[in-house]
Amino acid sequence: MTNARTKTRTQQVADHLRTRGHISEGSALVEYGRFRLGAAIHRLRTAERHLLPEGYDIVTIHKRDTKGDPYGEYHLVQEAAASERERIATARAGEGAAATL
Repeated sequence: MTNARTKTRTQQVADHLRTRGHISEGSALVEYGRFRLGAAIHRLRTAERHLLPEGYDIVTIHKRDTKGDPYGEYHLVQEAAASERERIATARAGEGAAATL
């Protein structure tokens, strides 16, 4: 395995998700410095999906901080749970759902 200096940001995010189960922009910024978490998540969902454990997907939970500003928290979940989350979010879309993929 590569050391922390030579890991790509996408590899760092994949490792973080595997070990801790979730990550937010704030935690990525504190732990890894300047960061574009959304771009790394997009790569993990598409071109670099092989970095995730097989049978798992990333779910975005939309939250608001103490000032009311929105942010996303990304969770690594089994694909069946991700599908259920998407179904619930779609059903609640008219109510302003808090969770989407």
